[in-house]
Amino acid sequence: MMEKNDNKDVIQNEKNKLHIKYLIAIASVISIGSIVLSLCNKDTFVAQVSFASTITSIVLSVIAIWMSISSERTTNDIKSKIWESTERLAKTTENVEILNDRNESIMNTQLNELNDVKEKLEAIIHSVDTVGEQVTIMQEKVNAAPSTPRTTNNKTMTTEQKITLFQNLYTWAVDYATDSKKYRAWLLCEMTQKFIKNQKNSTPNVYRDAMHYLETINADLNKWGKIINSYWGALCMLSMASVFNDQNAVEKILEKITPLLNNQPPKDTEDTSKSE
Repeated sequence: MMEKNDNKDVIQNEKNKLHIKYLIAIASVISIGSIVLSLCNKDTFVAQVSFASTITSIVLSVIAIWMSISSERTTNDIKSKIWESTERLAKTTENVEILNDRNESIMNTQLNELNDVKEKLEAIIHSVDTVGEQVTIMQEKVNAAPSTPRTTNNKTMTTEQKITLFQNLYTWAVDYATDSKKYRAWLLCEMTQKFIKNQKNSTPNVYRDAMHYLETINADLNKWGKIINSYWGALCMLSMASVFNDQNAVEKILEKITPLLNNQPPKDTEDTSKSE
């Protein structure tokens, strides 16, 4: 409370000082005017006042003109900035529409690719089911007559069916991604060649031997491990279905894979961390 009273007193003192200054100024003007009127005659006073009025009018006119010009410039600057802002907003709207169109196009493309992958996976699943049926049939024949030669069964796959089965695997493996088709195809072809050689030499297919073989041809096992495991499982199913026992089927498969076999892998550009 004491501080508030002190502040009020200070403010009141300042107001009183300002009032005194106003009164002194007004009194000075009146005094000077009275002295001038007493010392000057009427004509001289009128002439001086007229001159002063003229000068004052000129000065005020110049100030008014300058203020008008300055105000006009400021108005033009504001209009220019508003127009620029409007253009930027229009461009921003156009860019947003373009981005929306692009995003929609990308989404449609991805949906189409996912549908293609789904169809190919369904084809592979159907092929695997067929292989499973063939394995079951062969197991039944082995259990029924292990010492007798195999007889023809109307459910045994034909050469064309075996070739189609491998072709489905190849199509799925290569078309699964678009960035490294050549690298994926090369991996599958090298692994298929290894299975065919093992079948020809009556050598069992061992996972460790297959991985060692891929290392010798500079395949990146760390990056492509999951893909290689998928190919290994699919090729084992084909081997169990006697696909590599059929010489005619093997010849067709070799015609397919031989052009892609190479001691050095093709350029790998795919980021499997995104697709896996």
